[in-house]
Amino acid sequence: MRKTGRLFAAALLLVAGLVGCDSKTDKESLQGNWVLTGMSAGGKTMPVNDGQSVVFSFSGDKLTTQETGKPAEESSFKIDPNQSPKHINLAKGKDMDDGIYALEGDTLKIAFNFQAGGPGKASPRPTSFEDKGVMTLNFKREKK
Repeated sequence: MRKTGRLFAAALLLVAGLVGCDSKTDKESLQGNWVLTGMSAGGKTMPVNDGQSVVFSFSGDKLTTQETGKPAEESSFKIDPNQSPKHINLAKGKDMDDGIYALEGDTLKIAFNFQAGGPGKASPRPTSFEDKGVMTLNFKREKK
């Protein structure tokens, strides 16, 4: 089954709000490049392998994911910073992922449920970063 979760499955292959930004919205603060620094799943922390990288690039309503040695993948995203935890929805064609995020300065954390939702149906949104069956991706803003 294809889903935007494969963006994050690619990140798994690499391993064998807002503080100090008074006037910016979360959507404005997300814009730009974010480098994956690590992830956790099932309570286990997994580092990114040397020589590998995953970069999330937010531009407008689009998210482009670039993994070392693979073609870039584009999806759309929507956020709802008024929820607790904050919500992020990714869509690529009929495939969807509903997740949560935390944005603090130059640090971004995004979490999705492992369970597949199926074509046109998102997997259940996590209620916290500590939920069972949740994969959390940790990013740092790319330095210019």
